[in-house]
Amino acid sequence: MTELRPDCSRCAGLCCVALPFSRGADFPVDKPGGVPCGNLLIDDRCGIHDRLAETGWRGCVTFDCFGAGQRVMQETFRGRTWRDDPDPGLPARMFSVLPVVHQLHEMSYLLAQAISY
Repeated sequence: MTELRPDCSRCAGLCCVALPFSRGADFPVDKPGGVPCGNLLIDDRCGIHDRLAETGWRGCVTFDCFGAGQRVMQETFRGRTWRDDPDPGLPARMFSVLPVVHQLHEMSYLLAQAISY
């Protein structure tokens, strides 16, 4: 089983594409799900990672996928990526799976925390 810690290098920026966010205290812009964040670079890294908080991207600072991104990319879709796979339906399938796997990983994390008390 994949650890519940995120390893952003193994998920091709999946959360930065699949998940929607709304302009407000945590994000300076609206972004629909399935659309890459404007800060996502071609190498799937964040172009403003070192200054997220001060530029209004607090939601990115506090977000934790609990390892869901790499599980979806590496296990569910066997290393295929939303960006360069020849299957045109792959991105939509990945984007729909990520929120479900994220919820499962977060619940697993919370249960493990509860058991440890």
